[in-house]
Amino acid sequence: MNDIREIVTKAVIGKGKKRFKITSPLNDLRSPADSILGCWIINHKFGARKCDNAVDVKGMYDINVWYSFADNTQTEVARQTIEYDDQVNVHRTIRDCLYEGDEVIARTIQQPTCVDARIEDGEIVVEVEFEIVVEVIGETKMRVSILGPVENDVDTDDEDDEIDQQINPNFLKSSPFRGE
Repeated sequence: MNDIREIVTKAVIGKGKKRFKITSPLNDLRSPADSILGCWIINHKFGARKCDNAVDVKGMYDINVWYSFADNTQTEVARQTIEYDDQVNVHRTIRDCLYEGDEVIARTIQQPTCVDARIEDGEIVVEVEFEIVVEVIGETKMRVSILGPVENDVDTDDEDDEIDQQINPNFLKSSPFRGE
């Protein structure tokens, strides 16, 4: 006869994914830009917390743009920190939860990258894309079937004793490969 047991465990109770597309003008250029020579996104940091049926994601990253000015005779690197705050919608994967904790796992599946950098009216405008996946962790129940006790026909202690008696404790001392 099978018994049914309930096990309380933590599980992923909700998931969500969002592609962020952020366009930012760079302020405080020393001189009006003539051309863009390169753009890098570095120091991406973010945090996430649960909020109703969504997860709030707040983060920041640094934009570094190498540009030329003065009729392309001089160069400079413009740096700016961009902050963002947005929500990722979460769909529930498990309906009957005992407790919806505030535990959230968030990770980037695509790091922030510059997809466009252009000059508009002497100002540099950078478009950045990245993607974040979130998982909400909560407690739920699993039902398992217990089949009953397992009986061993062979006594494993006797086998272990027999193997122990066959081991030579001086094997390494008498080995010709010891380098002596």
